[in-house]
Amino acid sequence: TGADCPGNDTECQTRTCTAGVCGFSNATQGTVLQNQTPNDCSTAVCDGKGGVTGTFDSADLPADDNNACTTAACDIQNGPVQNPVAVDDSNACTTDACDPVGGVSHTPVAIDDSNACTTDACDPVTGMSHTPVAIDDSNACTTDACDPVGGVSHTPVAIDDSNACTTDACDPVGGVSHT
Repeated sequence: TGADCPGNDTECQTRTCTAGVCGFSNATQGTVLQNQTPNDCSTAVCDGKGGVTGTFDSADLPADDNNACTTAACDIQNGPVQNPVAVDDSNACTTDACDPVGGVSHTPVAIDDSNACTTDACDPVTGMSHTPVAIDDSNACTTDACDPVGGVSHTPVAIDDSNACTTDACDPVGGVSHT
């Protein structure tokens, strides 16, 4: 019997004895082995010559590495890998990050430039903007200005021409007059 022949049987090769002559019988190429190594991106199969070879198996994913910033994958060149997850949300108004425990986050960017003379905004495509505020009050009797800390101001213009023979006045549309 084959059991009387030297060597050991494997899933891919068994000993045979035919007419008192010891030999081997090889399993068919591609026969899947019962005992597999889990999470190695490979399926162990018989090579048809009594040996074992591995075939790429993208479904035999590596074990979870408990990192929320990676995803398990099988790479045909490198085998089991942990690929980084995509964090970019294509929104210029967020800072994108990933924490291994908490996962992906998209934190709004700070848009306030601490300048009272601008209106601060953020567009998801173009990003931050600081548009100057309108300071003109359409009143010819004021000097319009903006201070980055204090904001918009409308200071009355001086109308006194220091001439006692004139009446000094200011019309919001026409401006200063001395009649």
